[in-house]
Amino acid sequence: MKVSNLVVSRAAAPRASGAGLLAGGAAAAPPAAQAQGAFITPQSFVTFPVASMLVSLAWTVLRQLFPWGSSTVVAAVIALAVGAVIFLVTVSDQDARPRTTAGWVVAVVVGFFNSLLLLAAALGISPK
Repeated sequence: MKVSNLVVSRAAAPRASGAGLLAGGAAAAPPAAQAQGAFITPQSFVTFPVASMLVSLAWTVLRQLFPWGSSTVVAAVIALAVGAVIFLVTVSDQDARPRTTAGWVVAVVVGFFNSLLLLAAALGISPK
Protein backbone atom coordinates (compact mmCIF):
# COMPACT_ATOMS: atom_id res chain seq x y z
CA MET A 1 0.00 0.00 0.00
CA LYS A 2 1.32 3.43 -0.95
CA VAL A 3 1.26 6.22 1.64
CA SER A 4 -0.57 8.45 -0.84
CA ASN A 5 -3.52 6.04 -0.69
CA LEU A 6 -4.25 7.48 2.76
CA VAL A 7 -4.73 11.04 1.47
CA VAL A 8 -5.80 10.59 -2.16
CA SER A 9 -9.32 9.58 -3.03
CA ARG A 10 -10.04 7.86 -6.32
CA ALA A 11 -13.40 7.89 -8.02
CA ALA A 12 -14.11 5.63 -10.96
CA ALA A 13 -14.84 7.49 -14.16
CA PRO A 14 -18.49 7.27 -15.18
CA ARG A 15 -19.19 4.51 -17.67
CA ALA A 16 -21.15 5.36 -20.78
CA SER A 17 -23.98 3.02 -21.72
CA GLY A 18 -22.82 0.34 -24.12
CA ALA A 19 -19.21 0.90 -23.12
CA GLY A 20 -16.99 -2.03 -22.31
CA LEU A 21 -16.87 -3.77 -25.67
CA LEU A 22 -14.66 -2.97 -28.59
CA ALA A 23 -15.39 -3.76 -32.20
CA GLY A 24 -15.42 -7.51 -32.64
CA GLY A 25 -16.72 -8.13 -29.11
CA ALA A 26 -13.41 -7.71 -27.28
CA ALA A 27 -13.67 -6.24 -23.79
CA ALA A 28 -12.44 -2.68 -23.37
CA ALA A 29 -10.18 -1.68 -20.49
CA PRO A 30 -12.08 -0.33 -17.49
CA PRO A 31 -12.19 3.46 -17.23
CA ALA A 32 -9.29 5.01 -15.35
CA ALA A 33 -9.99 6.22 -11.85
CA GLN A 34 -9.71 9.94 -11.35
CA ALA A 35 -7.57 10.81 -8.33
CA GLN A 36 -8.09 13.84 -6.16
CA GLY A 37 -6.01 14.93 -3.18
CA ALA A 38 -8.08 14.91 -0.01
CA PHE A 39 -6.13 17.68 1.73
CA ILE A 40 -5.90 20.17 -1.12
CA THR A 41 -9.56 20.32 -2.11
CA PRO A 42 -12.26 22.63 -0.77
CA GLN A 43 -14.12 19.58 0.60
CA SER A 44 -11.22 18.90 2.94
CA PHE A 45 -12.00 21.89 5.17
CA VAL A 46 -14.05 19.54 7.37
CA THR A 47 -12.50 16.13 6.75
CA PHE A 48 -9.22 15.81 8.60
CA PRO A 49 -9.78 14.93 12.28
CA VAL A 50 -6.74 12.64 12.37
CA ALA A 51 -4.39 15.42 11.25
CA SER A 52 -5.75 17.80 13.91
CA MET A 53 -5.34 15.06 16.53
CA LEU A 54 -1.69 14.61 15.46
CA VAL A 55 -1.00 18.34 15.82
CA SER A 56 -2.68 18.46 19.23
CA LEU A 57 -0.88 15.34 20.41
CA ALA A 58 2.56 16.50 19.27
CA TRP A 59 2.07 19.94 20.83
CA THR A 60 0.86 18.46 24.12
CA VAL A 61 3.88 16.15 24.31
CA LEU A 62 6.31 19.00 23.51
CA ARG A 63 4.66 21.20 26.19
CA GLN A 64 5.28 18.46 28.75
CA LEU A 65 8.86 17.74 27.72
CA PHE A 66 10.35 21.16 27.01
CA PRO A 67 9.85 24.64 28.48
CA TRP A 68 9.75 26.15 24.99
CA GLY A 69 7.01 23.71 23.94
CA SER A 70 4.22 25.84 25.41
CA SER A 71 4.68 28.57 22.80
CA THR A 72 1.90 28.86 20.24
CA VAL A 73 4.64 29.25 17.64
CA VAL A 74 5.52 25.60 18.29
CA ALA A 75 1.92 24.61 17.55
CA ALA A 76 2.02 26.71 14.36
CA VAL A 77 5.22 25.02 13.18
CA ILE A 78 3.74 21.58 13.91
CA ALA A 79 0.52 22.40 12.04
CA LEU A 80 2.42 23.72 9.02
CA ALA A 81 4.72 20.69 9.06
CA VAL A 82 1.79 18.25 9.18
CA GLY A 83 0.08 20.20 6.38
CA ALA A 84 3.26 20.21 4.31
CA VAL A 85 3.75 16.46 4.71
CA ILE A 86 0.16 15.75 3.66
CA PHE A 87 0.52 18.15 0.72
CA LEU A 88 3.78 16.54 -0.44
CA VAL A 89 2.42 13.01 -0.11
CA THR A 90 -0.67 14.05 -2.08
CA VAL A 91 1.17 15.74 -4.95
CA SER A 92 3.69 12.90 -5.17
CA ASP A 93 0.86 10.84 -6.70
CA GLN A 94 0.91 11.48 -10.47
CA ASP A 95 -2.89 11.19 -10.71
CA ALA A 96 -3.60 13.57 -7.82
CA ARG A 97 -1.19 16.41 -8.52
CA PRO A 98 -2.52 19.62 -10.08
CA ARG A 99 -1.94 19.85 -13.80
CA THR A 100 -2.09 23.61 -14.34
CA THR A 101 -0.47 26.63 -12.70
CA ALA A 102 -3.86 27.74 -11.43
CA GLY A 103 -4.43 24.27 -9.99
CA TRP A 104 -1.10 24.47 -8.12
CA VAL A 105 -1.96 27.91 -6.74
CA VAL A 106 -5.36 26.69 -5.52
CA ALA A 107 -3.79 23.54 -4.03
CA VAL A 108 -1.15 25.53 -2.12
CA VAL A 109 -3.65 28.11 -0.84
CA VAL A 110 -6.18 25.48 0.28
CA GLY A 111 -3.39 23.42 1.86
CA PHE A 112 -2.17 26.50 3.77
CA PHE A 113 -5.66 27.31 5.06
CA ASN A 114 -6.15 23.68 6.04
CA SER A 115 -2.92 23.96 8.03
CA LEU A 116 -4.32 27.05 9.75
CA LEU A 117 -7.44 25.05 10.61
CA LEU A 118 -5.22 22.36 12.13
CA LEU A 119 -3.56 25.07 14.22
CA ALA A 120 -6.91 26.51 15.28
CA ALA A 121 -8.07 23.05 16.38
CA ALA A 122 -4.90 22.54 18.43
CA LEU A 123 -5.27 25.95 20.05
CA GLY A 124 -8.98 25.47 20.73
CA ILE A 125 -9.90 28.47 18.60
CA SER A 126 -13.32 28.59 16.98
CA PRO A 127 -15.13 31.32 15.04
CA LYS A 128 -17.43 33.41 17.18
